[in-house]
Amino acid sequence: MKESNKQDGAKMIASAIIGLDYKMVIVNDKTYIIEPPTIERIAGATAWLCEYGDGKTLREILTSLSKAENLAKALSWFIQANEDLSEELAKGSLSEIVAGLEAGFSMIDASNFMRLSALQKSARLLVAKPK
Repeated sequence: MKESNKQDGAKMIASAIIGLDYKMVIVNDKTYIIEPPTIERIAGATAWLCEYGDGKTLREILTSLSKAENLAKALSWFIQANEDLSEELAKGSLSEIVAGLEAGFSMIDASNFMRLSALQKSARLLVAKPK
């Protein structure tokens, strides 16, 4: 293992122990804290992002979504593991909401998000078109 990877890992563990492993996002002039997402939060957020659009980056994919309220619901899941904040978050700009989602997803491996989204889309198709 490279020395820089060991240092990054040590820093990540130390941050988690002392509670510094979070991201702050600002939406509509209000600050929210996103803690490292649990599987429940990731699944809740991605459930609202199943119909992702085209794009090469996460920002391009998120901004291409047709329903901005779905983005607010997804961000609410990252912040507090439910949709209760979605109406409040929807008052912010699309750019702020997308930046918040990027912050949440930056705390997990993006390839896992893409795999989870593809699995959810496949499951939705199976339910919609039973054999």
